[in-house]
Amino acid sequence: MLERCFGPRQLWHIKRVLHNGKVTLICLVLTILVIRANIGAGRFGTPEQDLEEFREHFFHSSSRRVLEEAVTRSNAAAAAHAAADISNATNAASEYSYANADMTKIWADEGEDEKPKSYDSEAYTLGPQILDWDEQRAEWLEKNPDFPNFVGPNKPRVLLVTGSSPKPCENPIGDHYLVKSIKNKMDYARVHGIEVFYNFTLFDAEMTGFWAKLPLIRTLLLAHPC
Repeated sequence: MLERCFGPRQLWHIKRVLHNGKVTLICLVLTILVIRANIGAGRFGTPEQDLEEFREHFFHSSSRRVLEEAVTRSNAAAAAHAAADISNATNAASEYSYANADMTKIWADEGEDEKPKSYDSEAYTLGPQILDWDEQRAEWLEKNPDFPNFVGPNKPRVLLVTGSSPKPCENPIGDHYLVKSIKNKMDYARVHGIEVFYNFTLFDAEMTGFWAKLPLIRTLLLAHPC
């Protein structure tokens, strides 16, 4: 019948179009199923979402209301705990901030019950006068050729004498400053090839100035006159 209405070539072309249409329709259906199973399809959602909707539809409304109330209370409790933690962290930060630091406590290394010795009625001396230190130094350098007083052609050997209190500071900011300062000193000494001598000995109250390290430097010069 179709061969009488259409020629052989036109009939073959129509059959090919119908076959391609069937394949396209099958591919479209498979694509819709894959999309629906993975990311949903508009308001219908995924099969899992459809199952949840069926469950919610048949569940009793009072049970859902109780569940929502319990979830709301738990969320409120979690928010209250989070607010309390933030408040505690803010108070701790303000307590140990630089603006609220008490410098008298930072530099106080001794307790209130410890009274340092006073030297009001006596003079303090570094020790007996040394008149032949240059000779001692020359003799020491001659006996120790492996330890010269110059580490380079025009670079003398340098010793950095520093130190801090043997006990922690009363305020954590004081220890924080000490850690930063010793790190800077160590890095500076490393870059410039300087040796470091760190001291933890606590001097008496009268030795609060820059000359407090003079007895230590004097001892080092006498023991190691390089």
